[in-house]
Amino acid sequence: MIDGDDSEALWRGEEGDSRAPISEYESTLADRQRRLGPDHPDTLTALNNLASYRAEGGDLRSAMIAYETLRDDCLRLLGPNHPHTLRVRNDIAYTVGEAGDPRRAVREYEELLDDLRRVLGPDHPNTLRSRNNLAYWRGHLDETRAAIAAFEDV
Repeated sequence: MIDGDDSEALWRGEEGDSRAPISEYESTLADRQRRLGPDHPDTLTALNNLASYRAEGGDLRSAMIAYETLRDDCLRLLGPNHPHTLRVRNDIAYTVGEAGDPRRAVREYEELLDDLRRVLGPDHPNTLRSRNNLAYWRGHLDETRAAIAAFEDV
């Protein structure tokens, strides 16, 4: 989802500087909202990238707010079955787990997987990624045998 206008922020992030990309994406997002409007794909990309770097930098609360805003925008603009909407739901589920709620992460992944299998199919990379993530969070709930079996199945 990263576009060329954000390449400096991308590379700063790749260098491990999570603060610089956050500041740059906040600025980019505000600029795109003003110039392009809140529904433009480039605006949504900037919001996605901001949420991602906030999560990576440990600001999980702000990341969740951005991801939930993005999910709502994707639902409204693209619908519930669009791959971008489904990907944002994956990011939300993972961030919920990282924020300390693995039980909710498992619930989110279980719901998401039903939709991923229906829309993208059981062998799509996004479906497999979410199955892997579900197994990971099950392991955090001390469902060790179920997690191992799920990892082996993936």
